Amino acid sequence: MTANALYKTSDGYDALMRWYDQTVAALPIPTESRTVETRAGSTHMLVMGNPDSPQPPLVMFQGFGASAPLWKNQVQDFSRDYRIYAVDVPGHPGKSAPTVLSLLDDSYAQWVVDVLDALKLERVHLVGVCLGGWIAMKAAAYAPDRVEKLVLLSPVGLAAFKVFVRSGVPLIMNFGRENDEAGRRLMRMAFTPPGSGLQFDRDVAKALMLVIKHYDIAALAGFDGSRLSPRDFWIAGRTLMKFVRAESVSELQKISAPTLLLVGEHEAIYNPHAAVRRAQRGIRTLHAEVVPGTGHATIYDRPDYVNPRVLRFLADGS
Repeated sequence: MTANALYKTSDGYDALMRWYDQTVAALPIPTESRTVETRAGSTHMLVMGNPDSPQPPLVMFQGFGASAPLWKNQVQDFSRDYRIYAVDVPGHPGKSAPTVLSLLDDSYAQWVVDVLDALKLERVHLVGVCLGGWIAMKAAAYAPDRVEKLVLLSPVGLAAFKVFVRSGVPLIMNFGRENDEAGRRLMRMAFTPPGSGLQFDRDVAKALMLVIKHYDIAALAGFDGSRLSPRDFWIAGRTLMKFVRAESVSELQKISAPTLLLVGEHEAIYNPHAAVRRAQRGIRTLHAEVVPGTGHATIYDRPDYVNPRVLRFLADGS
C-alpha cells in the first residue's frame, strides 16, 4: 500500500502534505521529524522540547482525521519542561503508514506499545484529544505499567454520541462522492454548536476541510465507499457503533495511572456531564473538569486555560 493509498487523488495527498509541512514550519519551536517501525508499519512523529528533561516524556495523539501539527497551540508551553513526541496515527492523514487499525480490539493499544518500545521509553505521560484520547485510554488500560499519567482532552469513548446521524454517517459511509457540505455541517455542529458563541480556529477548520475533501474517511471505518456490498455495511456498522458508544466501565477500571479529563461545557458530540460520570465510575484516580467557554475543541478554544491545567496536573497530580 503506497503512502497516498487512502487519499482520493494524488493531488489531494500532495495538498495535505503541503499543509503539513507549512504548519510544521510555522511552529514556534524547533522540531525534529522521526520515524520508527511498528506492527502498523512506519510511524512518523514530530519530536521537540527539552531533550534533557528528567520528567517522563509526553507522547501525544491527535483526533479522528487529524495529525501531529494540530498540537500547534500546545507545543510551546509543553516543551519547556518535557520532551514531546507528537505522533501521526497510522491510517490517518499525516506521515505514518496508511495501515488502518481496528477499533474493535486492542490493535491501537498494541501499536502504542510498539512506538514506546521503538523509542526505548519505559514510562511516559500519554496525552490524547478526541480519538487520540480514546487511543491513550486504551493504551493505559492495556499496558498500565508503561503510563505515568494520562491526559484525556475531549476524548471519545466515554459517552454515546449525540451528533452523528445527520452528518457523520453520510460523511464516513460516503453516500455520494461530494462530501464538502456534509463535512461543513458536521464541523459546525461539532465545534460551534448553536448558542455556544464559539468561533472555531480557522487554521484548524482549513486543515479538517482538506481532510474531508481529499482523504478517504470511509476507509477508517472499514468501509469502501466505491461499492455498497452487504459485507461493507456490516463491517462499517460494527466499527461505527464501537466508535460512537462508550467504553465499558470494566475496561476503564483497568486504568491505574492518575488521569486528567477535560471536556468542554459546549461539547456537542456527546453530553460532557455523562462523560465525566462514566469516567468517575471506572477510573479510580480521576481528576475531571467541565471547562467553561469551550466545546469539543478545548485545546483550541481555551489554550490559555487548558495548557496550564495540564502542566499543573503533570507536575503535581492536582
